[in-house]
Amino acid sequence: MAIFSAKSVYAADIDGDGDMDVLSASSGDNVIAWYENDGTGNFGALQTISTTANSPRSIYAADIYGDGDIDVLSASLYDDRIAWYENASNTLSVDANELNNELLVYPNPATNQITITNLALQKIEIYDLTGRLVKSVSTINNEETIRIDISSLHAASYLIKVITDKAVVTKKLIKT
Repeated sequence: MAIFSAKSVYAADIDGDGDMDVLSASSGDNVIAWYENDGTGNFGALQTISTTANSPRSIYAADIYGDGDIDVLSASLYDDRIAWYENASNTLSVDANELNNELLVYPNPATNQITITNLALQKIEIYDLTGRLVKSVSTINNEETIRIDISSLHAASYLIKVITDKAVVTKKLIKT
């Protein structure tokens, strides 16, 4: 499978074998993918991570979940979405698409407080764009709605990682 209209590439050790693999985001076919480096500088076939991003424009990799595996982030133009794809045991998977539509984060942009609504919220983490955890809130009894004070955060863009009993979803938050 070939990609169409590549917009971004990024090198990272996705499979944890010590050599740099390649990630790509292509807007023509809405594919986020990676290519495994075989250790000799040759790359394997495209391995699809997602085909649901609407015109992905940017791709990045970091250990977002803090589990030692390199995860993938993408930003898409037409759905105004920043997505996080968890690398579970060096196999990238997408658990978040269904949950993403059920999750509400408001107001956004926000000044002092945000409200997050979804069935069975377990934990909320807010990261700055360098990947640094700036706030973490654990819920009790899988609450459906939680209000979080963000007044101490600087005016900037953040990523909110919402962990529920179903999956993990990442949303963009703008703090004004």
